[in-house]
Amino acid sequence: MLLLALALGGACASGPQRGRAKTPGYDDVARAWFGVRGTRCDALLPALGLAASLRAGTVSPWRVVEEGPWCAVAPTEGGAGLRIDSMAQRVSATLGLPALSLFVTRGAWSYTVFDRGEPVLSLESHVGEPLLTGDVVRAAGVLEVEAMVFTATSDRGRVMAARVGFENEVGLHDPGADARIVEAQRHVADNDKTGDTRTPDKTLARIPPGTWAALPPLGVVLVKAVELRDKDGVPVPTYVIVDDRTTLNLPVARAEAMGMRPIASAGEVAKAWKIVDDGVAVDGEDYDAARVKTWLEAMARGELVGIARVYATICELRRDRRLYQMEEGLMATSREWLAEEIATARASQIDAIDATLRGMCK
Repeated sequence: MLLLALALGGACASGPQRGRAKTPGYDDVARAWFGVRGTRCDALLPALGLAASLRAGTVSPWRVVEEGPWCAVAPTEGGAGLRIDSMAQRVSATLGLPALSLFVTRGAWSYTVFDRGEPVLSLESHVGEPLLTGDVVRAAGVLEVEAMVFTATSDRGRVMAARVGFENEVGLHDPGADARIVEAQRHVADNDKTGDTRTPDKTLARIPPGTWAALPPLGVVLVKAVELRDKDGVPVPTYVIVDDRTTLNLPVARAEAMGMRPIASAGEVAKAWKIVDDGVAVDGEDYDAARVKTWLEAMARGELVGIARVYATICELRRDRRLYQMEEGLMATSREWLAEEIATARASQIDAIDATLRGMCK
């Protein structure tokens, strides 16, 4: 259950981008926008569902701006940090027009060109090394630019200057850049005042796309992207996560309720390791249903130190007697979680960590 796709280790995002950040942490905030070419924004609004939203008296989740032949679209403050390729594809298909969707975070940038809803060309830089795939000639034709505009980006998805040049060439810029700087400043101020991280916006800030996270009960997962997904006509911020090479969609609010958190810090890893290394005192060697219940609760909470205590306790019992089936299962599950998260936090090999943990349990 807890086996990771650690072969995707190259998918971890590189360090924060440097350059035009105007507020602390702004470079770590994911930014996304898209443009539809060949239409005025007033014709695009129905495809975004804005007409119904405005009639209902709700706040629009989108910001739209005319920019030459483009209608540029970006999420408003509540949607900051979302990857919105799927919305760009839908609007492109609905209007029968070409669209370009961009996504930028943590020193990398990606884009996709759509032609009437069909993905034509993409640069993916947030999972593995930058990779340009698709039909460059067709993409250049539908967006009316030179093919070299795209080929020049083929290996430069981690170069911010290349992204700026690309935006200038295609004539499409982030319509929400200034507003997002203000929003980032507000988030910093809010965090300083309250220290509260239990809101979807702050969850997105703590666990952006391109990072590893701990998600009970799965263990360590890769956050591949964040997208808006439709639920009863309402755009819902949704994590796209990879677990054991399986891709799952999980609404951000649901992930938060499940206890999703960033990978443990170096201090937390050291504390968990010490618990296992030192061992724990066991109060009674007999099978204890109440004690097993506390172990299950610790696994459900997904705190690394608590999981280390579960493993260390069962190891101590194993030295004195044969384990029951439930105890055997929890020992394996806790060890797998510890090995995965410690290896991820230390950027080391999971097999080596697992072998060491097994040796500490003899």
